[in-house]
Amino acid sequence: MQHLLATISQELRREAFAPEFLEDAEVSSKLWDLALFFLNEMNSCLAGVAVFGANVMGAAALETVLLLACLKYRSKVAATARWKKVDNGKSVIGFSSRLASNRVGLAVLFDIAKELEWLPLEGMSPRFRMKLAAMAGEEKIVAIEGGIPDVVGVSWIAIIVPRHNLVRL
Repeated sequence: MQHLLATISQELRREAFAPEFLEDAEVSSKLWDLALFFLNEMNSCLAGVAVFGANVMGAAALETVLLLACLKYRSKVAATARWKKVDNGKSVIGFSSRLASNRVGLAVLFDIAKELEWLPLEGMSPRFRMKLAAMAGEEKIVAIEGGIPDVVGVSWIAIIVPRHNLVRL
């Protein structure tokens, strides 16, 4: 599992999420630190076989990465139909403040991500699937794909990777 987290961390580089506007740099930096914290906590939970805790930390990390993506692609996000419903144009608060408001949660972020095609709608991306299959075995990936059409959660990853591999990976 540590190998999987290392792979994810390699893909998530601070400079890859540089905000579109300089005024969002401080918020972006704090979100980056928060994303790494959540990923490390998820790893700790998985090492202790605390699958539910790992799932919560994984969801928090995903939400934080989506927030970072919104700052990176601020103009594109602001042009989405979903964002226009959240920010009706009458607001006096800035983009990052609206993004952090209680009106923007994980469901809204998923809607924006779908609209901008950030997430694969057909399940796992081919690259992630290949790496996961190498760790857990092709037959387990096929079983997951048959039972979970849209989303593979951290808890499923923890279940399919044999316990002895958690230490080895």
